[in-house]
Amino acid sequence: MVFQKFALMPWMTVVDNVAFGLEMKGFSKKERRKQALEKLELVSLGEWANQYPHELSGGMQQRVGLARAFAMDSDILLMDEPFSALDPLIRAQLQDELLEIQKKLNKTILFVSHDLDEALKIGNNIAIMESGQLIQHGKPEDIVLRPETDYVRDFVAHTNPLNVLKGRSMMKTVDNLTHVENRWKICDRREIWVTAEQDGTFSATAGNEPLRVAEWKKDILDFSQVGDNTIVVASPDIEMRDAIEIRYNTNTPVLLVENGELLGTLSDHDFYHALLGKFQKKDADEAA
Repeated sequence: MVFQKFALMPWMTVVDNVAFGLEMKGFSKKERRKQALEKLELVSLGEWANQYPHELSGGMQQRVGLARAFAMDSDILLMDEPFSALDPLIRAQLQDELLEIQKKLNKTILFVSHDLDEALKIGNNIAIMESGQLIQHGKPEDIVLRPETDYVRDFVAHTNPLNVLKGRSMMKTVDNLTHVENRWKICDRREIWVTAEQDGTFSATAGNEPLRVAEWKKDILDFSQVGDNTIVVASPDIEMRDAIEIRYNTNTPVLLVENGELLGTLSDHDFYHALLGKFQKKDADEAA
């Protein structure tokens, strides 16, 4: 378990705090120290092993709490608002670090929070409770896009969509694009057409000018090398924040492609709808 108020023993060193649960389980001093030091390295506190809790900042103390929980190698970890006592900057940093640690350890974590943005950022399944009752459970996007009660609707009303929405939820589908055989018109203003080639790739033109087509992969596409003459192909599961960055740097719609098939596009209009929460209206506009 990771506690809201750290719950470290002030008379113990950092490494002894991390090893406490292992000591209770009967591990030898050598073995529990070895495992505790490994987990301290995992949370970037290896050099603080012999310090005492009062010598650490709040964020560092909570990292010790994380290391102590991970040292137990339990199947399930319970985190009771572990970051709520921290300032916003440190809180955001620890959220990011927890996600990176989770990629390495792949543990089941039950994370309790009153902050929906935090829950949407960290969780891959969200359960919302009211008066002790479970009233909705689902993927983050489902919670935001399809609230089932007024309580949930009010709860998600001020959620930052940048942290949860994916391209698939916002895109204009190919059914709503002008289509001629294997070509789609994706921008009226610049007369941009995209063509599906036989080899599974795509080409694009703006009027009579050919455009470069680049594939997006997170942290790989060099935006210094793209501009108004570039169309970017991305997965429909791209995060909203990344899609907006592509649009900002290219000034062209983003192509959403899956298994070699064009599913839809993202342009300013789609982002505006998403930011304003106009999903139902957007669906109605497209149906019309």
